[in-house]
Amino acid sequence: VFGFVTLGRQLNRTFRLTTRGTRVLEVGEVDLVDDAKGEIFLIGSQLPDALQPAETGTFQLGFRPTERAIRRGRVEVPVGDPDQPLLTIPLAGSGNRPEAVPQPSFLNFGRLAPGDEVERELLITNIDSALDLFVEARVQDDSTGGGFEVLQAFRLRVPAGEVRSLPVLYRAMSREPAVATLVLETNDPLRPATEVPLRAQFVLAIPTLGGAGVVLVSLLLCGFGVRTIRRNR
Repeated sequence: VFGFVTLGRQLNRTFRLTTRGTRVLEVGEVDLVDDAKGEIFLIGSQLPDALQPAETGTFQLGFRPTERAIRRGRVEVPVGDPDQPLLTIPLAGSGNRPEAVPQPSFLNFGRLAPGDEVERELLITNIDSALDLFVEARVQDDSTGGGFEVLQAFRLRVPAGEVRSLPVLYRAMSREPAVATLVLETNDPLRPATEVPLRAQFVLAIPTLGGAGVVLVSLLLCGFGVRTIRRNR
């Protein structure tokens, strides 16, 4: 009846009861029986005490999930029908939450010389089984004043249970260590923003033994570094 509903949000449904034939149908109170910890509830009822022939009455139920789980229940309405004295409607709804899991948990761009560019890929997994995840990424607190850049100009959609990649670029602008934060803003109602640290280092200038030039050597760091060798003769 309710389908998939995001945690913390409410979905309302209206139910209609209509008589057929020429007999007046007596109607009792709506009774909600469920195991949903109060997550399925009665909003209101416009059912009269008696429905005239071809008359319609309505009542409304709401579902507001608080946990990622399936909720079931039923609604019962006593009616003055000798063949079916109790009208029973089964109820079901699923609480879901699109949730982003970024991998790796931080991006290290290694050691670079000014002018070098390195691109890293952040993998974003949506661990929910039903709802799509939407991600908007931005860089904040960039110590370089613009060295880090998200190469994704539009909102990223990650279907339920799938993985998408988000490319991030770093342009080395100086010999100073670079620090920033990648902010992932999502439609997750419980954690609307996730932060991923960004880091980069500068290379060391080492004089050659013969004094003929300078060798710039980058080092590998945590498996994310970029190897760049430059020689000036």
